Amino acid sequence: MAGSRKGGDQVGAPEREVQGALEAAVAAAAANTEGIQKVTGCEVEVKSPESLVREGERAVTVRLKMVVEYGANIPEVGKRVAGGVRQTIFRISGWGLSEIVLEVEDVYLPDHTAEEGPEKG
Repeated sequence: MAGSRKGGDQVGAPEREVQGALEAAVAAAAANTEGIQKVTGCEVEVKSPESLVREGERAVTVRLKMVVEYGANIPEVGKRVAGGVRQTIFRISGWGLSEIVLEVEDVYLPDHTAEEGPEKG
C-alpha cells in the first residue's frame, strides 16, 4: 500500500523511517473509515524544515487512492478520511497535514448474484 518517494528530495534517515510509519498508519486509518472498501495507494511526503516558513517545523502531504462503497456519500467519506488522516499524522509525529489529495479510483458494487440464487425459467 505504501507509495514510493519521488527522486530529488533530500530526506534524512529519521524522516524516512517516520515517513514509512506514517504511510502504513495513514493507509490503515483511511481503510478503516466507514464508506471505504479499500485503499489502493498511499504516498506520504514529509516536507523538510528548509521548505517551510517556520524553522524546525515539519508538514506532511498525503495522496490516497481508494475504492468507495456503493451508496456512500463521497464528499462525507472524504471529510471523514481527511479528519482521520490528520489525527493519525499528528498523533504519530506531532506534525501538521499541509495537503491531502483523495482520489476515488472505483466504486465497490457488491455481488448480489450469489444471494439471489439460480435464475428461474
